[in-house]
Amino acid sequence: MKKILNCAAAVIAAAAILGVQSCTSDPAAPENPGSNETPETPGTEPSATIEVSDIDLWSNTAKVSVSAENIDDLKVYYGVKDSGVSHEIEAEEGVYTISAGYKTSQNDAGLNVSSLVEGTGVFAGRTYVVEVFDGEPSESNLPVASKEFTQEGGDEIPNGDMSGWSTKGEKALPYPNAEGESFWDSGNNDVAAAFKSYLCQEDPDQEGVAFLSANMVLGSVFAPGNMYTGDFKMDGMMGTANFGKVFKWTARPTALKVTYKAKVGIVDKVGTYDNEGSEYKGKQDNSRIFAAVVDWSKQHGVTSGMGEPSGMWDPVKKTELEEGAILGYASLMIDESSDGFVTVEIPFMWYDTVSAPADGNYSIVISCATSNRGDYLTGCSTNELRIDSMEFVY
Repeated sequence: MKKILNCAAAVIAAAAILGVQSCTSDPAAPENPGSNETPETPGTEPSATIEVSDIDLWSNTAKVSVSAENIDDLKVYYGVKDSGVSHEIEAEEGVYTISAGYKTSQNDAGLNVSSLVEGTGVFAGRTYVVEVFDGEPSESNLPVASKEFTQEGGDEIPNGDMSGWSTKGEKALPYPNAEGESFWDSGNNDVAAAFKSYLCQEDPDQEGVAFLSANMVLGSVFAPGNMYTGDFKMDGMMGTANFGKVFKWTARPTALKVTYKAKVGIVDKVGTYDNEGSEYKGKQDNSRIFAAVVDWSKQHGVTSGMGEPSGMWDPVKKTELEEGAILGYASLMIDESSDGFVTVEIPFMWYDTVSAPADGNYSIVISCATSNRGDYLTGCSTNELRIDSMEFVY
């Protein structure tokens, strides 16, 4: 027996010298010596945490902080949830900033305007997703980490559903505001009221709908139906619409959404003081709805009536007035009648994508008129415009 053990030891020693493995297993050897895979060391999995802060709904920006481990090629993307579109965020000095993108063009007046690149920036009422990748995202390269965040809010237009109505003045003129409120006004006046020629009233057939109608005051003076944010003042046979209201903006809108019904005809009335009136006589009239974000120190007055009109303005044609800057606008010309109510979203075009109206300044104008050139007393005498609701889109 002793002799057999000695022989076995000799064989093992010889095998070692020749480099032949013994049948004894090596605890350090891999279980699958034929595999090229390197086993992962615990703690080397890529990981990341995401924090979103400093959200500004007027500048439409937010800061994103990423703490990453074991990521060789850090990529950060964001987008509106379920939109199917995402945008890469580039780091600047280690800080990732979500910001709105704009494309520049010229409007009909030849002025430079900026329109939002859809899906960029951070806006009220939307849910966003931030994702971190190790390398470019693909079907096989899924995010290492993701974070959702939702922005509530957005600014409501007072009496935007047109449900609040009251009266004002001794003649109990229809007033498009709930009792005690004064956001909206119209050209309703005592002279017209004597003939029940209301330019703006609640639709007799549909509650909660503003009914704007052109009228022939005193049987001969054309007056367009109108409603706007501001205040109206009558002085003799001339009326002044003072445009603008103080409004506390908390979020930049992307569009004005309006539900309306229009009856639009051919221009049959031309104002005495409209030097361009002959160019419009006999042609298709246009009703108009527009909103403007302004930064005015006082209201802007437009006066018209039996005398020469003054103060006419158009946010598409000017970037500022004496009262201050026009920051942006949304404008819709209506040249077709509609059988029923139509809902549209009118996109905002911006002259200034950075500045915000100063606190306490007049900062909002919304105007609805049955005739675009109504200030000159030019338009169609049978036009009608019904407004069911309006709201800002974000």
